[in-house]
Amino acid sequence: MDEQSQGWNTIESDPAVFTQLLADLGVKDVKVEEVMQLDSTFLRSLEPVYGLIFLFKWIPGQGMSEEESYIQDDDLFFANQVIQNACGTQALLSVVFNAKGIELGTHLSEFREFTKDFDPQTRGLALSNSETIRTAHNSLSGLQHFSFEFDENDKKNDAFHFISYVPYKGRICELDGLKKGPICRGTYADERHWTDEAIVEIQKRIQQYGEEEIRFNLLAVVRDPLKIWQQELENWEAVLEHGGGEEMDISIQIEQLRQRIEEEKNKREIVRREMNRRRHNMLPFIFHLIKWLHHHTDLLKNIT
Repeated sequence: MDEQSQGWNTIESDPAVFTQLLADLGVKDVKVEEVMQLDSTFLRSLEPVYGLIFLFKWIPGQGMSEEESYIQDDDLFFANQVIQNACGTQALLSVVFNAKGIELGTHLSEFREFTKDFDPQTRGLALSNSETIRTAHNSLSGLQHFSFEFDENDKKNDAFHFISYVPYKGRICELDGLKKGPICRGTYADERHWTDEAIVEIQKRIQQYGEEEIRFNLLAVVRDPLKIWQQELENWEAVLEHGGGEEMDISIQIEQLRQRIEEEKNKREIVRREMNRRRHNMLPFIFHLIKWLHHHTDLLKNIT
């Protein structure tokens, strides 16, 4: 039996991996960016931000005293985590399923509609049984040296877990598949800048750990910046064509945007090649190559 049909493999907490996963599932014009600075200015530079995905060391029982904060809203997508090795993918899907204005693609749109009346446990089971989602997830697992997934049976090593934060009807919702439901973590007045308040909540969570704990990771699910820059370029070119504004200033803006777009395309080509390598396990090839060299050449002599 193929290993991908047996369950869910671990995948790396890497923005390029999550971006590729969304693309493979049919989501249009969405990118995952790593948040390098936990401040409002940096996050505003990424707007619009559809949601945040936070990776942290899991502590049993943490936050379990806040059950009274669970949100009851059938329109808010929330699924319990019923499988291991998939909490990163589940956190990612929790963002896009609750975002406004995202083109999900055929499969995810049908999945969202099919599970809209399910309870969280049944939604989790439906997700775990989705062959399309599991296949896309497993195709990006590659050969990992570290596992950033929750395993309740792991007694020796630290366990890590993904959760997501999304804006919803004036509230900042924490979506943690290990909890019974969504939790309200604050409110916001300006939906475009909801991340200002989300940062405060994430900082509170980080402060629960000692200063020696630095193993955190924050990702932002955003609109593809390449699409934004291309639209800006078209707008500036239209202004220049019609003779509006200072020609020199407009030309500078156009050149800067062209350079930015070109740099982004080059980066994506590098990522594309890396994703292709990730999909293939080269160990069998290397093993058979060494075996062939051993039988057909003096391998030790060639090495020395």
